[in-house]
Amino acid sequence: MKSNVLIAALVCTAGVSLPVHAGVTYQTQSRAISVATSFDGNQQSAAAPDFGRFQASLTLATDFINADGATQDNTAGAGIDCQLDPNAILVNGSLSGAGGLALTGGKAITGEAAVSLSIEFTLDQATSFALRASRRPSDSDKDRFKIKLEHTGGMVVMIDQDDPAQELDLEGVLPAGVYSLEYQAELKIEGPETLRDYFFSLAVPAPGMIAWTPAAACAALRRRRAHG
Repeated sequence: MKSNVLIAALVCTAGVSLPVHAGVTYQTQSRAISVATSFDGNQQSAAAPDFGRFQASLTLATDFINADGATQDNTAGAGIDCQLDPNAILVNGSLSGAGGLALTGGKAITGEAAVSLSIEFTLDQATSFALRASRRPSDSDKDRFKIKLEHTGGMVVMIDQDDPAQELDLEGVLPAGVYSLEYQAELKIEGPETLRDYFFSLAVPAPGMIAWTPAAACAALRRRRAHG
C-alpha cells in the first residue's frame, strides 16, 4: 500500500507576483454517472452533453430472495452536480447501493454506482490553486477511485484506491500549460443500503493566495498535508 498521496510543487521561483485572474480555457470534458443492479442485470448511465452545468440523478431498484428466504432490496443510486466555472471545477453528489446473498446458488447480489470526470484545460500563466476533496466513498480498495491532476511537465497530484482513505486539502502553484484532470469514484454494496456523499473542487486561482509569490505558495504546499 502506498503511504501517501503524490504531490508535486511545479513552480517555486521567488519574486514573481501571481495574477489576480488566470486565463483558464477548457478544451475537452467527459462527465458521467452510472448505476447497476446485479440481480436483474439492469444498468443506466447519464453523461454531460457539453461544458454547461451537469446535474443528473439515476436510481434502480429490484428485489430478490435472500439466503434466509426473505425478500431483500437490490438498489443503486447516483447523483451529481458539476460546474466548470471560469476559475473552478466543482463537483458534489452521492452514490448508494444495497444487495445481499441470494437464496438460489448463494450468489452475491450487488448495487453499484459510479461517477467519473475527465477534463482537459489550459492556463495561460502561472497561477495559484486550491484542491479540496472528500474521502473516497467506498471503504473497499477493490472499488475504483482516482484523483489525478497532470501537467505536460509532470504529475501534480495522484491518489487512488490503493492509498489510505483521506480528505485532500492542497494549495500550490500551477505553471502555464496544458492540464488533464481525472476524478473517479465507485461504490459496490453487497449488504444493507449504504449512502455516501462525495465532493471535489479545484480553484484557480486559490482563494486567499492571489497576492502570494510562487515561493510562498510552494512553502504552503509543503506545509499542508492530506488529512488522514
